[in-house]
Amino acid sequence: MAGAGKRLLGLAGMTLEKRAAGDGLPGLAFASFQQIRGLGGGYEVWGQPSKYTEGTKFLGTPDEHLTLTAKRPLSPDVFELGDWKPHYKFPIGALSSITNRGAGMVLSAGCIGAGLVALTGDVPATVDVIKSSWLLCFPAKVGVAFPLLFHYLGGLRHLYWDAAQHGNQADKKGPLELQAVEQSSMALFGVSGAAAVILAAFY
Repeated sequence: MAGAGKRLLGLAGMTLEKRAAGDGLPGLAFASFQQIRGLGGGYEVWGQPSKYTEGTKFLGTPDEHLTLTAKRPLSPDVFELGDWKPHYKFPIGALSSITNRGAGMVLSAGCIGAGLVALTGDVPATVDVIKSSWLLCFPAKVGVAFPLLFHYLGGLRHLYWDAAQHGNQADKKGPLELQAVEQSSMALFGVSGAAAVILAAFY
């Protein structure tokens, strides 16, 4: 057990050494924004001798370990390397999930922006400038109403999913079944979009 503990500590020390040396992010300079593969770890230094450990050759690790692992195929990320072409289809359920998170980010950014304006300027004057032009006012109101409605209704949908009876996945009647998710996603987009436009037009 003591020997195994020393080997684990050795591997941990070797990992920290690699991180400090910058070897933990291979190819980062050449990776696109979507392809930062090394941030989650996974650098292939395990089994190599270092000042912390004798390595794992006694377990049968081949000498060309790094060469072999470098030739392994990688699971594709969301987008192609250096391109915005997606690897996978985005069904409406996935789009609604992404939009829900994006709406939360927009709301947070809006609150931060309003706070910065309040600290450095005049909020009522800024609102009056926006209200003075319909070309500014209508998109601004839609830009506030849509993420607020979508995120709120999306949150209610998640609460319903958490509380609902999902069955045994054989009757295909649960709210997380593909057809049910597609229907609720279409309703979420439709209701949020229509309500945002109505609110922006009449208020």
